[in-house]
Amino acid sequence: MRPAFDDLPAADREAFDKYMVEYVEAAKKGYCSNFNMDRHHNVVKEKNVDIVVILPAPKVSTPPPAAITMDDIEGAIDRRESRFEKLLSDLNNKIDRMNGKAVNPVFPSYDMAAETASPIVSAESGSLQI
Repeated sequence: MRPAFDDLPAADREAFDKYMVEYVEAAKKGYCSNFNMDRHHNVVKEKNVDIVVILPAPKVSTPPPAAITMDDIEGAIDRRESRFEKLLSDLNNKIDRMNGKAVNPVFPSYDMAAETASPIVSAESGSLQI
């Protein structure tokens, strides 16, 4: 069951009335654009008018945006936090390299043990082959 127009809240009726006044004024302007006045101030119809064509298109409201859930918000925060942590780690490593501090190597195949291992004493010393 639908209410009658007079049963609607006053604010809604006033908004509708305001819209209709603007709508009617636009329709009148469109209708009058099909007439001219001659030099004797007589109204002259330029062409036959289809009233439906001159009516302004009704304003269509866009649907409201989809509701955001807490899961969406938490996911966005987690993504930002992980990017921020990675950025901080990268910047920290760059600062350490600039200051000459030892930094864990970036390449997983890099073996720190090979760098610190002492040379084998029993190996023969000879010329290097190129």
